[in-house]
Amino acid sequence: MLIAWGWQGVAEIWAAGIAIMGVVFGLLAKDDPDFTVRRARGVAAPSLAEQFAPLKNLQVWRFSLYYFFVFGGFVALALPHYLVQAYNVDMSTAGMAAAAFSPSASVFRVYGGVPSDRFGARSVMYWTFGFSLLFLFMLPHLLRHLQERVDEPRRRGIRLVQQCRDQARHRLSQRLGEPEALE
Repeated sequence: MLIAWGWQGVAEIWAAGIAIMGVVFGLLAKDDPDFTVRRARGVAAPSLAEQFAPLKNLQVWRFSLYYFFVFGGFVALALPHYLVQAYNVDMSTAGMAAAAFSPSASVFRVYGGVPSDRFGARSVMYWTFGFSLLFLFMLPHLLRHLQERVDEPRRRGIRLVQQCRDQARHRLSQRLGEPEALE
């Protein structure tokens, strides 16, 4: 889909799907029971200041930052378009990198609860961020290496074609005796 319609087309399809699901949700969802009770009793909704009060807590900001890095990184690295644009990797290599990343990330996310229960969620999270930073710096080198391995057969083929062409030119020029006419 990304190759056929480009990233803008994919974004438009996702936006349409989200809009459709929003309309379906709005039509089919039931009100929250607490909201229904509050409305029946005539109790006013919390003010905007009350709704934003949790933002005064530093933990909320820290957890938001963690969420951004964990899930934002997961999404960003899973997008082949990002790999193509940022690292000039061809689409097939970027797709394979994303495909290899997605299942491993999903499996380890499920398993992450075990060490979190044993060693504490915060220490496991810091270890995870540390390894993520390490792998983040390794990623460009890995992608360059993968791209070189993908490009090598292509380069060999081009060199072989060029050698055959040069040999054919040389043979033909010897037979015709006019090397400058072939240039």
